[in-house]
Amino acid sequence: MNSRLIRIEKNMKRIVKIIVLLLPVILLSSFIMDDWKPLYDQNGIKVSEKETICKSKNGHQFLISLLKIENTDEFDKIVEWDVNKYDDKNICLNCNDGNPEYHKSVKIKAGEILEGVCEGNLLKELKVSKKFIPAENKSKSADNTVKFNNFIVKKAE
Repeated sequence: MNSRLIRIEKNMKRIVKIIVLLLPVILLSSFIMDDWKPLYDQNGIKVSEKETICKSKNGHQFLISLLKIENTDEFDKIVEWDVNKYDDKNICLNCNDGNPEYHKSVKIKAGEILEGVCEGNLLKELKVSKKFIPAENKSKSADNTVKFNNFIVKKAE
């Protein structure tokens, strides 16, 4: 009976050690995983942005801005916005040029969440490349800032 209690005690100590070792990783990952920055919250639509590094199929890396759009309303909506790119001197490279390439739009169902991802072309409107990250020993890439502006929300027909 005494040896059984010793084994149980040793097993409990192991479990506690594992929990103590994993707890910081779990807590830290919850902060890392949810690093969305709020941009817009009106008319039942919440828009958030986060930056991440994505790899292309050929191994090149890019700094990307991803959008997450949440429809908290009971109606389907159409969300439109403009993507403005700025250089390292904070000069807008495409403001007021009227290029439809920088005007984005998505339809989102009631209660739905749309989230941009690195892989694939699905929901490509929710992914904007900010910067090419060159391989070592190559020239530095231009550092552009992307801003999402002029959000318009309409009830979908």
